[in-house]
Amino acid sequence: MNAMLKKVTLFMAGLCVLLNWGCKSTEPTNAELGRQLSMKPAPVVIYKTKADYNRQVPVMLSDDRQQLISYPHPNDLRFSDGTFRYPLPLSSGYLLDRKGIGPKTVFLRMSYEEYFAQAPDPSTLLSLISDTDPIQEIWHCYLKINEKDITDSLNFIISNKLLSKRCRKIK
Repeated sequence: MNAMLKKVTLFMAGLCVLLNWGCKSTEPTNAELGRQLSMKPAPVVIYKTKADYNRQVPVMLSDDRQQLISYPHPNDLRFSDGTFRYPLPLSSGYLLDRKGIGPKTVFLRMSYEEYFAQAPDPSTLLSLISDTDPIQEIWHCYLKINEKDITDSLNFIISNKLLSKRCRKIK
């Protein structure tokens, strides 16, 4: 009886191995996907404008720059601690984005404070645009560093003329 039990157990173990091997998915598991995704950091956006728009509200226009396609809710302009999401100044006039700047971004003739206190009717926002092409350059930089060291790292990259080697120009 004992020998028969061993044979059945061995058979079942072999069957389990075969079934597991034969049915193994080639798709990555959630854990494997998580490791793959965590290996590439999200891009950090830095940009340079034609004039000082640091305190003006960014909005986004359509490709033909005739229609407004995105504008912030007043609460989107502030962090949870109540401070405004102004860009951080970097070397050579570059700014570290903290709001969502892209190639279609323009700025209103309103400060963050004014917009937060009394947001205008969305139908009037087009008339409040200060410049329809205010951005000179936008770069996506992929850096594997913690947030407190990011400005120092970006300033090093900018000062040493490494933007084209360490970042991807999107405008």
